[in-house]
Amino acid sequence: MIRYGQKPYNAELTLTFANIDDNDAARIVDHYEERMANFSSVTFASATGLAGLGSTLSSKVSESASGLRWRYAEPPQVESVYPGISTVTCTFTGYLDGV
Repeated sequence: MIRYGQKPYNAELTLTFANIDDNDAARIVDHYEERMANFSSVTFASATGLAGLGSTLSSKVSESASGLRWRYAEPPQVESVYPGISTVTCTFTGYLDGV
């Protein structure tokens, strides 16, 4: 992470969704395509995308607490584990946007 003045930016966040149903994996790829269609930022909900993090760490990557906005750094990486089961890894880059 790099700081610009008092705000951090250029942070990187990697989330891995291990051994999920292929339908859920497809929803992640669909989300990537939706976000990239208009280069929108990604918002993480505490109950879903950040569900595996404790409250202290969750607040560090939350948009409201950190001032960062997140974008996909690359397309999701999908690995087939077993028929109907996949692991998806998503990498995000944090940036400042009018904060």
